[in-house]
Amino acid sequence: MKFEGSFSHFDKAYDKSHFLTFSHKPLHCKLQMQIGFIGCGTIATSIATGFLSVDSNLSPVVTHCHVTRRSLSNSLALLSKFSPSKVTVHDSAQSILDVEDVGTVFICLLPKACQTVLPRLSFTPERQNIVSLVSTGSLADIRGWTSFPEADTDTDTNTNTNTNTMESQSQSQSQFGMVTKMICLPSIAMGRSPSLIVPPTPYLEALLGPLGGTVPCSTEAEMTKMMIPTCLMGPYYKMLKEVKTWLVSEVGCEGNSAKADKVEFFVKEIFMGMAMDLKGKSIQDCIEEQTPGGINEMGVRNWESLGGGGVVDGCCDGVLERLTGKGSGVVSARK
Repeated sequence: MKFEGSFSHFDKAYDKSHFLTFSHKPLHCKLQMQIGFIGCGTIATSIATGFLSVDSNLSPVVTHCHVTRRSLSNSLALLSKFSPSKVTVHDSAQSILDVEDVGTVFICLLPKACQTVLPRLSFTPERQNIVSLVSTGSLADIRGWTSFPEADTDTDTNTNTNTNTMESQSQSQSQFGMVTKMICLPSIAMGRSPSLIVPPTPYLEALLGPLGGTVPCSTEAEMTKMMIPTCLMGPYYKMLKEVKTWLVSEVGCEGNSAKADKVEFFVKEIFMGMAMDLKGKSIQDCIEEQTPGGINEMGVRNWESLGGGGVVDGCCDGVLERLTGKGSGVVSARK
């Protein structure tokens, strides 16, 4: 990590009307960081893009990302977008871990790959922290695979990091050896995805502030349940596809690709606008805004009569079942 001058960003007051409120501790220095990624899939690429797109005058700020060559298309895309001055592509994960300036390593592998890849690598807990994006891998799993020492407690492990020590070029060993689990969506690349993290980790919360903020969880069990909305991305897009398909059929433009594209554009823009309307409002507020007896209010009643709530419950239950290892997560149609 590199330190320069005196700068404070995260003591700013966030708009309380925003649908999420974040709290960041002030950092009275400019903290520049290099981070590494083991695995360069969609999530790793999105996080790296988000970090490297942040205003370089903020603090803390990521100034350089070290990524593994695989997946080649993603690593080369990052290199092309940000240049070698900000991105280094490594032939092996170990070469990233060997870079002394890399103090935080993001693990972005599938669970099965973690079990075979991570134990073969040599981590250095004395100068590294780990952030795991492995959805079904526990903190204990990650520590076991990487030989990081066991945490003192099951929760609030990383909250003891003294902000004052972050401001000193002479970092104490207590700042390292931390393992944090994190969940986010690809929209983090645009600064539009709040990240779930466990345990609360002050320096990571500050780092992720400009990328959509964080929602710290007190336990892994709590995080598992909070993850459910992130697993509804597919069903959400499927619903939009059904709306588009219905419109294309009703408008009669199945054979007209140009007109069908306009229908898709309209559907996407309408739903993005709906999402923006949530800012500063509760979800219930938005439902209650529908005019009594109006078409949208009728749509809500029809949705309920057709079992829409049951569909959502079933999807959530299935995801939770799979995440907790209690079953396959596949649910049958509910009457």
